Amino acid sequence: MGTDLLCAPHFRYLYIIFLAVDTCFQLKRCIVSTWAKDPSLTAGWAYLVEWPEYHKFLLTVIDQKEMSTCSGLAALDYGNTKFSQGYSAMGISMGVCARHEFIQPNSVGDLQRGERYANMDYIFASFLRHIHRCLFKIVSYDIVCQWWKQLKARLAKLPKLIHLTLILHLIRFVIPKLHIETHTMLCKVMYSLGLVPGSAQTDGEGIEHPWANIGGVVSSTREMGPGSREDTLNNHWAWWNWQKLLGLVERLCTKLDCAKAEYAAQLEAFTAFSA
Repeated sequence: MGTDLLCAPHFRYLYIIFLAVDTCFQLKRCIVSTWAKDPSLTAGWAYLVEWPEYHKFLLTVIDQKEMSTCSGLAALDYGNTKFSQGYSAMGISMGVCARHEFIQPNSVGDLQRGERYANMDYIFASFLRHIHRCLFKIVSYDIVCQWWKQLKARLAKLPKLIHLTLILHLIRFVIPKLHIETHTMLCKVMYSLGLVPGSAQTDGEGIEHPWANIGGVVSSTREMGPGSREDTLNNHWAWWNWQKLLGLVERLCTKLDCAKAEYAAQLEAFTAFSA
């Protein structure tokens, strides 16, 4: 922890943690049952945030701007929030390791109406408290160009449970490579992963695969009570992380073999071109 501050500058990239934050509006939940009737057996112990504190905090946020026109996503946000009647949750937001796609502890929270800063701030602080504050972080989020502004001031207003000290010079905010094309030229310069030392070929889109693997869980959890839904999602994501862990060695070996072959081909082409 904090090793990146002690090593030589050209080795710091080895100790950077890449984090991706995004939302999924498919994982809705209808207004069914209550926490009193259907409590969770794993409340706050796995991937979802602690519901009582989260819910209590959201009740204190009356009005908050959800989306600007920077990236042209306002229409999409409207489409994701206009049909909110009858739903307790319009979707979820999640934080993952953008390098290996491991879902972080206490990194998932329900969204009641779009990607409000209140929801995103709480979820971000919730999983960041489990990561050492002296570790250099690269955080990707598709609307980070507007979300991170005044972030430090907003985090200071969060509940004591997830209160943290944010060292801004150890955090670099970026936009994932797939999403950055819809942003302005200024965003492409200020938040591009390609301009961040140590980011290599990371695309910041590590959250897409857990979404794609959610499959039949979407329909099965929509009519569940809050506790049953949380337990089901925790079980699903625990299986996802476990499968990722078991297959990590094989994946890394395969990528290393591909990298060696590609390096040899590129070196041969560069040598021939130089000659």
